[in-house]
Amino acid sequence: YCTCLAGQYWDGSTCDTCPGGTFADQPGSLTCKPCPGSSRPATSRTTCQCSLQGFVFERTTAKCVKCEHGQVVVGGERCVTCEYGYSYYTKGCICLPGHT
Repeated sequence: YCTCLAGQYWDGSTCDTCPGGTFADQPGSLTCKPCPGSSRPATSRTTCQCSLQGFVFERTTAKCVKCEHGQVVVGGERCVTCEYGYSYYTKGCICLPGHT
């Protein structure tokens, strides 16, 4: 059989996109895994995105975990800490007005 891309599974005759509520994070998957409660599959179906603010999807445990205090969620996939006086904006930490 063919090796399907991440986000797809082998249905016995062809590669098919993981159905709603599921994902496949590795190429060659025979089945798709369910996204945990309070999350939904990313458009790519290769991971899940947590619905709750301040939470990220941890692939190793397949669970939504809360970022540590003072961290922000970036791209729905990782937690980032900015130094005091900085805030995360698009691609990095930027200095807030009134700080140097």
